[in-house]
Amino acid sequence: MRTAKSKTESPLTASDLDKALLKFYRNLLEPRFEAIDSRFQAIDDRFEAIDCRFQAIDDRFEAIDGRFQGNDDRFTRIEKQIAKFRDETYQRFERIENQVAGFRDETYQRFERIENQVAGFRDETYQRFDDLYKKFETLEQEYTVIKHQLKRLDPIVEHWEEMQSTVKDLKSKVIDLYQRVEDLEKDLDRLKH
Repeated sequence: MRTAKSKTESPLTASDLDKALLKFYRNLLEPRFEAIDSRFQAIDDRFEAIDCRFQAIDDRFEAIDGRFQGNDDRFTRIEKQIAKFRDETYQRFERIENQVAGFRDETYQRFERIENQVAGFRDETYQRFDDLYKKFETLEQEYTVIKHQLKRLDPIVEHWEEMQSTVKDLKSKVIDLYQRVEDLEKDLDRLKH
């Protein structure tokens, strides 16, 4: 690439500038964009792992629902036994009825506590996902700005030194983008734990 004009050298042509820009893009920017794409793929893989974990949690809840159904079946059997013994003595029936009522109230209280815990966990999880989505939107916007600025380089490259300063600005923005992606990866690691 030419750096200074001498009396014997011909002036830079548009073709020379196109070649220099193409070389600049292939050598510096394209590998970095590929690295960014691979990091986004890694983030997608992590989200898939999180989805698998949520599926496991859903399966556990289904197992708990099955246990609750078993409890409901047990309650039905207890009610039939109570009906059978009702004719034997009124006092015995009243005592069993009081015991069942106490057990039912305790079970309802337990269910309410479980529902409150699940609701709190769900709300916290939604908040964390909202935070992640906001960070991804910011990254996408910055990526779009950088991409747009790269497109603006073509008409600006009339002077080599101006192009170098623009490249320095873009490098710092790409470094910032890398830093934010690393911060997101740390946030995702924290979510795993």
